[in-house]
Amino acid sequence: SGTAAAFILFNSIAGLLGNFVSVNLISNTIFLYSFAVFAGVLLGTTLGIKVLSEYGVKKALGLVIVLAGFKFILT
Repeated sequence: SGTAAAFILFNSIAGLLGNFVSVNLISNTIFLYSFAVFAGVLLGTTLGIKVLSEYGVKKALGLVIVLAGFKFILT
């Protein structure tokens, strides 16, 4: 899950930079998204450390990856 988190971070940074280069503008909603990311980090870390077993973390990560794949296919 640590490798996936690093991949998601660098992929997101690349997407933001690509958007900025193409339109020369950073959306005003970036702060709202940043807050959502921070809340997700806190929730995910708490679940991963205190609530879920190793198997539960793997299932949750698999679900997130499958959902992201469907989103990618459908858009």
